[in-house]
Amino acid sequence: MSDQRLKEAARNAVKRAVAAGRLAKPKACDHCGLTPRPGCWIEGHHHKGYEEEYWLDVAWLCRQCHGAANAPLKEVREAEDFVCRGLI
Repeated sequence: MSDQRLKEAARNAVKRAVAAGRLAKPKACDHCGLTPRPGCWIEGHHHKGYEEEYWLDVAWLCRQCHGAANAPLKEVREAEDFVCRGLI
């Protein structure tokens, strides 16, 4: 399976598990504690990778913290955090 298909399969597994009630999506970001608002929602971050054994092992992060977790540069992570917190 290609990397993109593996990512799609992992995301779909999370969506199905949440819809079926097997996986609980929290009301706030696991990292910063913010609750969803326009432009800042909660997403499942596959922090261990996209292999099938980890499909449902996600950290629930707001959109900005999720982007920061995937960002290679510390400066980008900090900027995203400020945007989500509404500081810039």
